[in-house]
Amino acid sequence: MATAIQNPTMAKEDFRKSREFLALTQKQQAWVESFLDSQNASFATRTAYGATDDTYVAMFTRKLETSPRIIAALNLFYGRSPKDAFLSELERTIQHEKGPAKVSAMQLLARLKFNDKSETPVEPGKELEPTSSAPARRYAVNEFVQ
Repeated sequence: MATAIQNPTMAKEDFRKSREFLALTQKQQAWVESFLDSQNASFATRTAYGATDDTYVAMFTRKLETSPRIIAALNLFYGRSPKDAFLSELERTIQHEKGPAKVSAMQLLARLKFNDKSETPVEPGKELEPTSSAPARRYAVNEFVQ
């Protein structure tokens, strides 16, 4: 969840009447309210859930930040387009994943942000075919060591 202060696109009174906000549990609503006031997800978890243990706060904050209902409510409040919401989720995936999932997410993000349609995704474990008809030159390991 972004910690930078974001500008709301609707009044809190209207937001509290929205379908997305009303779909949240009372504690989730309290968490969202606290988050909107403080822009601090950990503080919101401590306030709404009375959590004190730092490890628990970190774990539960992550769970709340990735809740589809909370994400939908915050996207509505901040007026995020579906594309912006998807890009934010993709960036969160890159921050928290490892291995092939992270690499795939990074490739997708690069293609979306830079609008590069020239390359197709490469399946993990498969190599790209050479684009030149010239034979590939093989190098010995010690050729590159000074």
